[in-house]
Amino acid sequence: MQSAQPERLTMAPQASPGNAPSIEFDWEPVWLGTNRSYACTVTTEDGQGLSVSLAQGLYRRSFDGLEVVKIAAIPVAASGTQGTLTACNTVSGASAAFSWHWQSRATPPLPTQGKPGGLLSRFFGRTKSAPAVAASRAMPSTRVTTVAERLGERAALAVSLKFFGQEAVGQRFAFILDRSGSMQGPRWRACRQQFERALRAMPEHADFAVVLFSHVDIEPPGQSDWMRAERSRVESVMTWIGHVRPRGGTQPLTAFRRVFALASPPDIIYFLTDGDLEGFDASALARIRGTATTVVNTIALENGESADALREIAAASGGQFMLVPDASVDTHE
Repeated sequence: MQSAQPERLTMAPQASPGNAPSIEFDWEPVWLGTNRSYACTVTTEDGQGLSVSLAQGLYRRSFDGLEVVKIAAIPVAASGTQGTLTACNTVSGASAAFSWHWQSRATPPLPTQGKPGGLLSRFFGRTKSAPAVAASRAMPSTRVTTVAERLGERAALAVSLKFFGQEAVGQRFAFILDRSGSMQGPRWRACRQQFERALRAMPEHADFAVVLFSHVDIEPPGQSDWMRAERSRVESVMTWIGHVRPRGGTQPLTAFRRVFALASPPDIIYFLTDGDLEGFDASALARIRGTATTVVNTIALENGESADALREIAAASGGQFMLVPDASVDTHE
């Protein structure tokens, strides 16, 4: 007689002490029936090999790859079962590990992301996707302001812009885009494609800024403040983003602080992520935004795990939320 499958369990990967900074993990939740597991992508330095081993109870499996190893989902195990994911750079010998144990998800703990010295693990493909769930609490009411109220004397310079089909009107546009490890592949290609399309559509009197976030934020060379959408600048930024490699966790807080620290606040923020947000929600945005009239449009790319938080962030600023179910399908002209 077969034993019943575990139900309503979860696990929370925790970084081991002394993880090598050259190996990174990006953990994101994935649902397997009623159980909340995690998928993982491990990355290391360019051109170097990885050997990754998964041990959980009697279950053992090894994975090998060049620079990146993807694990679709940690198999569900009985409550109390312990597991470990260990990665080793086959060139340098550097190693890193995470461990966990399965338990009831009545009060599920949050995962601890690896810092620059951890494994970069990630979800990929359909396995990572989770359905968007309706927000469980009421959205804060926000009075919709007119373009003239938001931009003042700059209203005459306002332009209409689209990013993943979300239309917004402003003159200063900030893009806060997820570059965590789970964005590799079709998601990153879709993000770059939509970003480049938006930049090319901007008239030269519009201003823009971009911050790519993971566990560390990166910006285009020379971005000290708002950049005019001049053709040479646009081409330079597109060349730069074309060389960016997704890696790390999903930590957008410092990216929001950065764009609100520019000389003037944004008119519009496009905020895209495919992960489970760490340390950021509508209340955190409110503290950073202050009295600014910035509108924040939010986009969940394939993974609806943070749909509730993203809806609230958008609603609190008078913005829009959307879930893109399939990054490989371009329907956002």
